[in-house]
Amino acid sequence: MIRKYQIYIVFFVILLLIAGYFSISNSKSTLRTSEVNFAINGDSGFDKVILKNSSNSVELSLIENVWYYNKKYFARQQALSMFFSAISLFQVGSPLSGAAKTEVLNAFKKNPIHVQFFVKNKLIKEYYVCDSKYGTAMMMHYSSDPFIIEVPNFNGKVTALFRFEEIWWRDHTLFKYLPNQILSVSVEFPAKPQSSFKLLNYGGNRFGIKPTNTDKLIVDASPESVQNYLSGFRDIAYEKLLPHSDTIINLLKMKSPEYILSVRNMYSNEICINAYPIINNKFKESVDPNLFYLIINNNELAIGKYVVFDPLVKEIQYFRKSTQSKK
Repeated sequence: MIRKYQIYIVFFVILLLIAGYFSISNSKSTLRTSEVNFAINGDSGFDKVILKNSSNSVELSLIENVWYYNKKYFARQQALSMFFSAISLFQVGSPLSGAAKTEVLNAFKKNPIHVQFFVKNKLIKEYYVCDSKYGTAMMMHYSSDPFIIEVPNFNGKVTALFRFEEIWWRDHTLFKYLPNQILSVSVEFPAKPQSSFKLLNYGGNRFGIKPTNTDKLIVDASPESVQNYLSGFRDIAYEKLLPHSDTIINLLKMKSPEYILSVRNMYSNEICINAYPIINNKFKESVDPNLFYLIINNNELAIGKYVVFDPLVKEIQYFRKSTQSKK
């Protein structure tokens, strides 16, 4: 009888040991999964990504279904597509240990890339990225275990996905607005100040138009002409952003611009461009009929096409009902 109870006790202890083993094993497995879950896809609903290191920072944010770069410029779609696709395909190698782990941890202390993903300003994922002789390493914010990461069919270092160059993320689009997303537009003609105007959007299909040299609104403004005009801001892009040159910008500013166009959107962000002709010295200083310089927000130089921007450069007469009735 005693021997029978002893067998039961031994059997019970074995069961406890087995249960404890699987409990500890599952706990480690759960921890390990959380430490290697670097991949993220669009299903997570993230609407903001921040990349930063000791000297650079990039913010990609989704506003009104449009991705912006640093809250100011439209983000380039091709760059976004490549980035979002790659970060959903991260494959994790074996954990590092011993001297290799120590070496990679030391690399993280130098200047890692800090990556954060947000949903409605709530942080949902955070990790660090750096290069090492073993490959690109990643480590969760709360962890001390780095892992080597690969992306299938991606040639090059994975760190190349986390770029800081403005020219990479920034789209050539200057204006991408629906009429109700525009608060105001002003067009100034230094050579013809009587043709300059400012358009105000009060909301609810109510607008005001006034000459830039007075606060008196036009009484006979045509609502149809205003709607048609504002519809032209849906997709306006320059051709090329030129390398920054204070010399060229200052030389252009010494001349009078053809026009000054300022647009303020619903978030009170304003974009102002000054337009200058491109002089072709090879042909007796003739003016290029297709392209022109534009200084953006007083400090950036780009080249635009007249055919793209001309629909935005109306004179105040365009908005008068009397003018519209003659067309």
